[in-house]
Amino acid sequence: MKRIGIIKLWALGDIVMATPMLTAIRAKYPECRISWVVDEAHGEILHGHPDIDDLVILDTGSWRRLWRKANYPAWITRSREIRQMLAAKEWDAVINCHPDKWFTAILCPAPLRIGLYPSPTLPTLTPRLYTHVIPDPRPQIHATRHYLQATQALDCPDASLRLTLGETPEESSFFEEFQQRHGSTPYAAILPFTTAENKCWEPERYAALADTLWKNHSLQCILPHSPKDEEAAHRIASQCKDSDSIRLVRTNLRQYVALLRRAALAVSGDTSALHLCAALDTPYVSLFGPTDPRHLAPLFTGEGRGEILLPTVSCAPCNSTNCRNAVFRACMKEHSVSEVSERCLRVRKSAISIPLSGSR
Repeated sequence: MKRIGIIKLWALGDIVMATPMLTAIRAKYPECRISWVVDEAHGEILHGHPDIDDLVILDTGSWRRLWRKANYPAWITRSREIRQMLAAKEWDAVINCHPDKWFTAILCPAPLRIGLYPSPTLPTLTPRLYTHVIPDPRPQIHATRHYLQATQALDCPDASLRLTLGETPEESSFFEEFQQRHGSTPYAAILPFTTAENKCWEPERYAALADTLWKNHSLQCILPHSPKDEEAAHRIASQCKDSDSIRLVRTNLRQYVALLRRAALAVSGDTSALHLCAALDTPYVSLFGPTDPRHLAPLFTGEGRGEILLPTVSCAPCNSTNCRNAVFRACMKEHSVSEVSERCLRVRKSAISIPLSGSR
């Protein structure tokens, strides 16, 4: 194996959960050139990764829109261009994490083609396009272990379950400016945003947590956010009783990563932020509700550096995008501010007493 391609286009948290594939391939084939094909909306998270030799960023949105708008001649032309570009990489093998999307077969010009299906039920036609077909035996297997099933098809031995990210020069320069403006005192990162409403903790509770950490423990919170989340961020900050307890920081993705990498502590739900923290070895407390941590919580975390809070309501985890409970988001409402604050302090103390080698 001299050249291997990975097709993992979407979902920030899923991309991070798939990074142990890189560790496994690199351990088995240290001289191999590894390519990763990713959509332009998520490619930034893989910049600077030490195990990616060739990051291929595609505008899949415009490509797929040609098909949806029935502009088939233009779609065929664009598909040929993409196929030729990837064929020039001369992959010996390719792992496609989206084989259920029939058009992604175009992205797999290699003699050995591994289709890593996201469900236990296989479609009728697309499996015929792959030399190796691997369904997802949920719920018996964790998402990261499922990704590693693909590397086992390449004869890779069991690998580390640690999630990994690279670091870019932009991060360092941004954080230097951040420290010049705000000082170098430790801070906690509040990470409330997710696209699934039923996985959200209430804004007023995040605000109360920030007040508690600041008033009782002199730990100021920051709330890094993208432009689209700015209104929601201000809504949380406006509910803090002490304006000094929280600081809003508008960021792009790599700046967001820079702040998480150096945070003393982070609090989130089951979101991509949780997996970023695990990859960065940032101490975290994560609030789970409708989703199953056995499948989605990080498998590898430094000793004492992460805690998962689980609800006790009988309907959790429902693994549903819609809450059908009589009390909406009852599973998330179970997490009290006092309990979360207590867990934060426990993780913080543990991280201080057991620092990482060469830690921040």
